[in-house]
Amino acid sequence: MKFGDVFDAGPGSGPVLELSTDELAGVSRGHVLDRVRRIDAEVAGLQAERVQLLGRLGDEAMLQAELDVAVDSSRSLDVRRNIQWRSAALELAAAAKVSPDSAGRQLSEAWTLTQSCQPTLAALSQGEIALGHARVIAREVAGLDGLAAGAAQDALLPYARRLSVGLFERKAREVVDVSDPVRVHDRHARAWASRHVSVDGARDGMATLTAYVDAGDAALIVTGLSNAAREARQAGDSRTRRQVEADFLVELALEGEVVIRGEAERLVDKAPVVVELMVPAATAAGDDEAPGKIPGIGMIDPVKARELIARAPSLKRILTDPITSAIIDFDRSTYRVPAELKRIIRLRDEHCRAPNCPRPQVDVDHTIDYAKGGKTARGNLAGLCENHHYVKHEAGWALAQYVEGILDWVSPSGRHYTTVPDVIMPCPPPTPWWDDDGDYADTTPFDKARPE
Repeated sequence: MKFGDVFDAGPGSGPVLELSTDELAGVSRGHVLDRVRRIDAEVAGLQAERVQLLGRLGDEAMLQAELDVAVDSSRSLDVRRNIQWRSAALELAAAAKVSPDSAGRQLSEAWTLTQSCQPTLAALSQGEIALGHARVIAREVAGLDGLAAGAAQDALLPYARRLSVGLFERKAREVVDVSDPVRVHDRHARAWASRHVSVDGARDGMATLTAYVDAGDAALIVTGLSNAAREARQAGDSRTRRQVEADFLVELALEGEVVIRGEAERLVDKAPVVVELMVPAATAAGDDEAPGKIPGIGMIDPVKARELIARAPSLKRILTDPITSAIIDFDRSTYRVPAELKRIIRLRDEHCRAPNCPRPQVDVDHTIDYAKGGKTARGNLAGLCENHHYVKHEAGWALAQYVEGILDWVSPSGRHYTTVPDVIMPCPPPTPWWDDDGDYADTTPFDKARPE
């Protein structure tokens, strides 16, 4: 067998391990990635078939419930449906070797997908999205009527086709919440009623403490801990920032205070909390009910947004209407990125801008290197995590930035991967591109087509 045949053949044609070492060395990364993508598409198609089969199980359970009521009407149809659903979940758990709770969730997801999400199921069957994307959509459209479910899928599927499951989950919540402000208010009220604290044991004498609380409260807490940890380290504390934050959280819960420079202080007094809130101007004024957004946390109820504006000790309010003072751009002749410009890049990008990376930004990177003529301007800056900042400079990747902060990553194998910022801002001037010889050209026209 020739090594190229491995990637052109279908499943069952023989493992790559049958190739010699010399043959394996000749397999290009492009061939490998093409085969991986084909396998992923085949897996997605099989998962779509499994979802349809589980949907049939749900149909049979509902039909059996109706038959039970016809034979014995002493119990209502809803009670019979509940009984049959639990029975189907238990049998699925036994057959698939999963827990009954997991089987119940799988049945519910399959029922929603087969009953209300045919476009999503078709995209999964064709390998355009993964099962994780379909599960997110099923969760977001659950409880919607047919028209609303269809509209939600139309809005969500384009994101599902290009984002990782983790990033898509965040984007899906935002898209659905913005499209239906009344629903987000009702959902928040129901979710707030379920607030709680839980603990899960971990290895080596540790545990994970989780608090399910209001997003505004969470923003105040985590920002306060971060500011307090930064101040403690500046005062000479030798612990890492994350260690200080964890220790301060324990001290707050047990003692009500944190210790900085040997003195006990309240967190809010010693490290004033600064929260950034992106909110439509009309919502801030009380004239509209569109939700707000806390970068890095997510959408918040408009009522809570207004409460946060009035409550936060220090709040950076970013109005999302096109107000000149809300969006600021810089064009500097120095390498250092001004603090205000860093804040704008962080707000625009929210997370690392490498393809499908959900990690927090660590570095504000010059798309075109400063040493090669790149400007310190919004149109030439992007937020990257430490790992992908290093990869971009050291592993042979090329990067271009287009209007509205759209990035085109070109891998060493020549493939193009486009990433779009979470927040679209007014267009800065375009950044330089490279010419056919691999050198940097002077300008990029606005109408230059992005590589597909």
